[in-house]
Amino acid sequence: MKVSPLVASTMNQYVTASFNAKLYYAENASTGIYSVIVMPTQPKASPHVMLLAQVTDKIVTILCDTTDRPLEDALVRVGISRESITIA
Repeated sequence: MKVSPLVASTMNQYVTASFNAKLYYAENASTGIYSVIVMPTQPKASPHVMLLAQVTDKIVTILCDTTDRPLEDALVRVGISRESITIA
């Protein structure tokens, strides 16, 4: 099973409408990096990384998750085993 497409589609589902910010999905498939970035619409608010994960072989490393819907749980729901997920 290829893990990268599952990670990409799952993380892309976190990009939803927001009143205070715009959310952007970005990936670099050659390095296995997947992210969701928050760009606040309010003045003086700083952009930040909401989700950041890296796929190496069949291991998913969650480098950053600031959501109230854990990425780890979402990845398990789409078929990635919990043993294949590490949280940095």
